[in-house]
Amino acid sequence: PAALPNPEWLNVVAGLAEIVLGVYLLEPRTRVFAAWGVIALAIAVFPANVNMMLENIGEGGPGTGDPVTNWVRLPFQLVFIVWAWWFTQPDVDSSPD
Repeated sequence: PAALPNPEWLNVVAGLAEIVLGVYLLEPRTRVFAAWGVIALAIAVFPANVNMMLENIGEGGPGTGDPVTNWVRLPFQLVFIVWAWWFTQPDVDSSPD
């Protein structure tokens, strides 16, 4: 959104956070921490995705985006939050006692 300073820098920081959290999700010892980080990041970028939808923002700026893509991305944010939350749950040992 226009109210946020340095959008390019914020985009780079968010992208790096996604990469780091994704790597941490692979390691069982850091998986829960990383999942909560993914949830926080998805919530933090949600307003930007709403702004992209409202302004129809694409690579060429406002008004140049694909409206369908911008609308479809919002429900996927919720799917990703639920998916990340699933990784915060304790592992259930399925082996018989």
